[in-house]
Amino acid sequence: MKSVHYFICLAISGLCLLMTVLLFLVGQSASGLQTTLAQQQEEINKGSMSQQVGANLLRDMIQLAVTNNNPRLFELLRRSGISVQAQPAAPPPAAPQAGQPAAGTPAATTPAPALDAAPKAAPKNEKK
Repeated sequence: MKSVHYFICLAISGLCLLMTVLLFLVGQSASGLQTTLAQQQEEINKGSMSQQVGANLLRDMIQLAVTNNNPRLFELLRRSGISVQAQPAAPPPAAPQAGQPAAGTPAATTPAPALDAAPKAAPKNEKK
């Protein structure tokens, strides 16, 4: 083998070694980015879960305030910027007529009272 062939093979092998090192570094960088992305996704999922729990808790508080006519809960909700207005109770169902389902079947159940739970802007703290 002539010296020219030797130097060409040496240059190609050095280029392969350099590309291998670069590939390894790019893989490490991508792994770090993937870890960061997984942490961010976990934070998003925690926030989503908290939002679902908060909405369910608010709905249950409103239902409890309306069901028990609890003035303390109404005041707490009002201070939080949520107005609650229960609709008047529906009259008791009449006896079923021929062709109508009996009481207690899904078609004869009455819906829960409608609640106006749209949050309003929080009251501004005024200096006294």
